[in-house]
Amino acid sequence: MAIVIIAGGGVYFFNKSKQKESTESPTTSNQTSQTPSSQNSNGAQNTPSNNSASNNQPTPTPQPQTPKTVTVKITAEGFSPSIVSINKGDSVTWINESASPSWPASAMHPTHTVYPGSNITKCGTDEQGTIFDACAGIAVGGQWTFKFTNSGDWKYHDHLNPSKFGTVKVQ
Repeated sequence: MAIVIIAGGGVYFFNKSKQKESTESPTTSNQTSQTPSSQNSNGAQNTPSNNSASNNQPTPTPQPQTPKTVTVKITAEGFSPSIVSINKGDSVTWINESASPSWPASAMHPTHTVYPGSNITKCGTDEQGTIFDACAGIAVGGQWTFKFTNSGDWKYHDHLNPSKFGTVKVQ
């Protein structure tokens, strides 16, 4: 008999606790995501998307670098600046501000062969426009421009005054 009373009491307390759970309102209601959301003007939920494809912006295409021209002044003291740094495809213009003609050319004096393809023997030929050699003295107030198409540190000198020299660093 004691077993029946204990068993009956257990069933009673079990049913009471079930009734209590069904009458209490839960503190969380059907929340499946912790992502913040808001309602739009139509009452629909707006939830930010974690879809990486929708957040990707088009990658801009790198624009080709516009070639530039650097100026080197030829003075009584020499080349100024004596060292310039440029990118492959850029040009250097030498402007003669000295009192006498000047002849910028690739090292080594007197052959001018350090810059690829250059050689004093190509002066006066169809290849003259492709060599790092002014091929003649630049008159006072005159200028000469050369476009560098090879990377490296290119030493040069004044063929008419070989004690004046400089370097063009091409990246």
